[in-house]
Amino acid sequence: MDERIIFKKKVIDKLLQQKKDQLAELKKEQRSRLESANVEDIDKGDLVESPKEQMMDEINLQAYTVDNLSTELVQLQAIDSEQIHDTVSQGALVRTNVGYFMIGVSHPFVSIDGKRVTGLSTHAPLYQKMKELRKHAEFHLGNIEYVILDIV
Repeated sequence: MDERIIFKKKVIDKLLQQKKDQLAELKKEQRSRLESANVEDIDKGDLVESPKEQMMDEINLQAYTVDNLSTELVQLQAIDSEQIHDTVSQGALVRTNVGYFMIGVSHPFVSIDGKRVTGLSTHAPLYQKMKELRKHAEFHLGNIEYVILDIV
C-alpha cells in the first residue's frame, strides 16, 4: 500500500480519536455540572445572575461545542482515507513547505510520525487560498509563501 495513504489513514485516525476524547470530556463535564445544579436555586427575577445561572449559561455554550464536535466527527468519518485527490479539496491531505493540512475539520496541529499536521476547515482563509490548486502550485497568505508539494 502507498505510504502516503498509510500516513493519511494515521492522520484521520488520530484526529478522530482526539475529537472523540474531547467530546467525551465535554459531556462528562456537562453531566457533572448538571448534577451539581439545583433548579430551585436559580433566581428568576434578579438582574444579576447567580453562580448557578452562570453555570447553566456555560453549559449552554458547551452544548454548541458538543454539537460542533459531533459534526466534525461525522465529517472525519466520511473521509475516504484511500482516495487520492488531484486538487486540494474536502478529504485531501495536503503537504506543503510549511507542513501538512488535513482538509475537512479545524484542529490544532498534531505530530504524527514526526510530521506536523493541522486540521483545516473548508471555511478557513488558508483553505480558500489553496482550494482546487494542484501539486506544485504556489500561493501566499499574509507574509507566508506556500508551495503544495503533494496531495493525497
